[in-house]
Amino acid sequence: MTSTRRTFTTLLVASTVALPRFSFAQGSARTGTIKTRRSTVPVTQEVHDSALAMAMRASIAATLGCTDAFSRTDFRSELASVKVPTLLLHGTADIPVSFEQAKATAAGIAGSKLIAYRDASHGIVVTERDRVTSDLQAFLAS
Repeated sequence: MTSTRRTFTTLLVASTVALPRFSFAQGSARTGTIKTRRSTVPVTQEVHDSALAMAMRASIAATLGCTDAFSRTDFRSELASVKVPTLLLHGTADIPVSFEQAKATAAGIAGSKLIAYRDASHGIVVTERDRVTSDLQAFLAS
């Protein structure tokens, strides 16, 4: 592939990440919610602004690399080697990482505990912070 073609291809792929990211940011700024599979999760302006700033600071190359790594890497064969107490907290309406994936991960780690957050999306440490804190404290105390 020529350098010009490679650059064009990189820009084309990057635009599929950057433009939707900006569009998401603008849309959620107008509605004050984050869309999930089953609902919309209300967020404060402070939480929204913080998430937007973090997303917009991320480089396109890093975002693409992360997306590629997550979509192409299969860790299932390594789950059985996890030998420490493991707690998984996961929203049932998570879009980037489905709840089915969380169940499969929990099934692959002996003795792990999976707690489902009904109708919660991807950012439960923000949207469900009190419950996350409580669940973590209970797990660490056990």
